[in-house]
Amino acid sequence: MRLTILTRTARDCCMADLDLEMSRLPVTRKEALRLGVSHYFTGQPCKRGHISPRSVVRRHCPFCVELLYKSEEQLARARDRYRQGGDEARERASRWSRANPERHKSAIKRWNSRNRERSIEYVNKRRALKAQCGGTVTAEDIGQIYEKQCGRCANCLNRLGKRWEVDHRHPLSKGGRHDPSNIEILCITCNRRKGAKEPLKWALENGRLC
Repeated sequence: MRLTILTRTARDCCMADLDLEMSRLPVTRKEALRLGVSHYFTGQPCKRGHISPRSVVRRHCPFCVELLYKSEEQLARARDRYRQGGDEARERASRWSRANPERHKSAIKRWNSRNRERSIEYVNKRRALKAQCGGTVTAEDIGQIYEKQCGRCANCLNRLGKRWEVDHRHPLSKGGRHDPSNIEILCITCNRRKGAKEPLKWALENGRLC
């Protein structure tokens, strides 16, 4: 049984990743990040008995994610709980953060490190609202884009590891939409070099157009 992932941006250099047998994948997420591959395989079943590779971005069993997050009944129950107790929970959290500012900062830092794609989602959502751009990009969208790129930078095609950032191909500051079709994942070096450049100018600088 082989691991199959659809990709359109990482090109031929990631085919070695796609051809790895499950038994040859790293056993832990830490080892997968060190090697720069997009999946790892523990060989152990999840709590619902599924055995499958895990994405280094999502970590969870893909079958469980599909069961849990695509259930309309479960989503409706979660929305009802939030409506009933959301204000009280937010006020309680606000009081605690004001009384414990240092612990609050530390907790935020730990959460961001454990939920990087969700943190990036919130940061880019604020940027899009400020720029008054349309569209929505979720943590799940970011995870899918990372997997389609096979854990490689969309520009230089080097392995990303832990050091990567989300880029808008057409910058928000120049009218780009905050939409998955306008998103790519770059290594920090490439993202700093690109900045707010238009896609055509960026392609010319990297020798992709004559």
